[in-house]
Amino acid sequence: MSGSILVELNDLLQAERKLNEVIHKLEKDEVYLKMVYGQLFGWKGLAGEEMRKRMNTFFKDLSVWNSRFEDRRDDLVRYMERMRHLDESLR
Repeated sequence: MSGSILVELNDLLQAERKLNEVIHKLEKDEVYLKMVYGQLFGWKGLAGEEMRKRMNTFFKDLSVWNSRFEDRRDDLVRYMERMRHLDESLR
């Protein structure tokens, strides 16, 4: 029985690594987009205002996405800890 749990734990560890990769990529993309956003302040008129407004909305959404990925990763880590404890108790 413990062999099947260990295989599942390896799969979960791989999923955690992938989530960390996604989170890291989102963070790098956010840094780049904020740099581009800074350049929008040179834009004048309604087009500039509209673009800044849309970018602000996008950054808020991106923050929500990052939080959700981090929450799922944290849930996964807690679940893996419970699985490890279960595996140890079955030995």
